[in-house]
Amino acid sequence: MTTWRKELEYWLNRNGEGWGNINFCTLTANELDTNFGSHGGKDAGIPFLVWTSEFVYFSKEDEYHECTSIGYVPRNPCNNPRCIN
Repeated sequence: MTTWRKELEYWLNRNGEGWGNINFCTLTANELDTNFGSHGGKDAGIPFLVWTSEFVYFSKEDEYHECTSIGYVPRNPCNNPRCIN
């Protein structure tokens, strides 16, 4: 089990960002802390979007691997390969 807060913290830190960089989140604090299974299906987390000054993070469900995870894209497209996940 995991929460979106834990998963987002990992990706924010990986991209040199933190909670203070978030401009908007579609989840409430309670929804961020709701446990869910990362294996998708009925135990998948609540879909969300998070905007920072650099990236837009979103929930994604990979039907092939049957898992729920976080994807992100740059807010402003660039040629840096690090900007695309």
